Amino acid sequence: ALANIFERNVSPFQASSDPFADGDKDVLLKACYEIVEVGGLESLLYVATLPLDHYIYLVTEACRCLASISPFFLSSGAASRGYAGWSVLVCEALARVLSNASDFDDVEAAGLVWELKFEALRGIGALASYEPIKLIIIDKYLPTLVHVKSGRGGDDFLFVTGAANQVLTSLGLAEDDFATQIAGNDPNMMGDCFCMHRSLVIQSMARAELRKILAYVW
Repeated sequence: ALANIFERNVSPFQASSDPFADGDKDVLLKACYEIVEVGGLESLLYVATLPLDHYIYLVTEACRCLASISPFFLSSGAASRGYAGWSVLVCEALARVLSNASDFDDVEAAGLVWELKFEALRGIGALASYEPIKLIIIDKYLPTLVHVKSGRGGDDFLFVTGAANQVLTSLGLAEDDFATQIAGNDPNMMGDCFCMHRSLVIQSMARAELRKILAYVW
């Protein structure tokens, strides 16, 4: 029920990645503040740790809610209230669920597993633009992300692989990037590509600062 507050779409695979993009933004942000302040977020994070073999439905609903409120943690309002730090815990929780779902083998719950993977990826994708979280994903969860992206399945799989590609794009590892194409589905090489891109950006910033200093001195 809590997740439905942040999603108006019937199909979980068609839910918006940013529930704060419409006219209900102020109301939704207030609801997010209250979720954090009354301990609701801690409860959601706890439910996300439950074993899938007995609680997959509850874990899926918890991840669905976490995914829907993930954009909130990168907002200026969350930062001003000191809530931005929760973004790392939420991302870690969703990434662990994604890993567990990838190892979970239950034919009868296959549809729910796809939904669980999608919701986890949706939340991670919403947070992946935050630099500290980028480093966490690359360092700890890139192999799981690549494994999920390379899986097999029907129509539900297409939604999941699309969500995985969105996360990779947020990390600067878009499929049409030349270096990423060379790396293929090798997470180690993709991690190297990320580090290379990052070092080039840092070098460019350093050169820009040096030019400013030299222009000022001369």
